[in-house]
Amino acid sequence: MLQEAAAGLAADRKPVLEAVRQGPRDLESALQYAAAELTADSEFVLEAMRQSGHALRDAVAELKADREPVLEAVRQTIHDWSYAEQNAAYNALSFGIAAMGCATFFFFWLQLQA
Repeated sequence: MLQEAAAGLAADRKPVLEAVRQGPRDLESALQYAAAELTADSEFVLEAMRQSGHALRDAVAELKADREPVLEAVRQTIHDWSYAEQNAAYNALSFGIAAMGCATFFFFWLQLQA
């Protein structure tokens, strides 16, 4: 939608937010072609995140490091995961936590041996 629009329209908040509200198909192009000041606007990016968590991809680096937009992206994209993907993520996290626990005990044991 915004791809065909004039360059000045990409900086106008109202049409860009309307493109964002159109849904995931138009959302990708809305964020990709939106003006830089809009992709740096936290309120705009959060609105986009509520439509699709993939919107974080086109946000500026400062917003990618901000907790609130990242959590909103996770909330939106987690629903797209299948059971197998959720299970794989859970297993990977569980294995990582178990490995950290084992390493902690191992290094503690090494300290006792010294």
